Amino acid sequence: WKDAVEALVYLESTYGYETSNWCLSKYDRPRVLEAWLKSKRKVLCPGPIKEMTVDDMESDTVVWWSSIQPKWRTLPWEGPEIKDEQWAEINGLYLVLACMRWWLILEQEEELDSDMVSWNWKKVLSDIVWVIKTMAGREPNEEPVSKKPHTG
Repeated sequence: WKDAVEALVYLESTYGYETSNWCLSKYDRPRVLEAWLKSKRKVLCPGPIKEMTVDDMESDTVVWWSSIQPKWRTLPWEGPEIKDEQWAEINGLYLVLACMRWWLILEQEEELDSDMVSWNWKKVLSDIVWVIKTMAGREPNEEPVSKKPHTG
């Protein structure tokens, strides 16, 4: 988990902490994430999480993570697929980590052991970290908005 957070912070710093107009797709977005965004991120754990099982959160997160991959990348879950292609902008990757955190919370509540996480959780988190580190190793697709020359 620490590696994921550190990788995201490094990626954000690589891109100059700039925000873009590009966002991750809302299609297949986990319902718990929708509730959290509607609350303006004021709560640590959104209400719907209390009604969800670990399997629900795992499924919602994996389906969304798969749906936001570039068209050239497929996820057979046997390992990262490496291609010399461009990734989209980074805006919104923290939402993916938020979903992973909620999934972890549900797992720990079910197992009653804070040191235990499922193999599936580790596998998905490992892929997310790989994507973040891969993106951090590439040049951003364009200059951040604030660094574009002003006209007029």
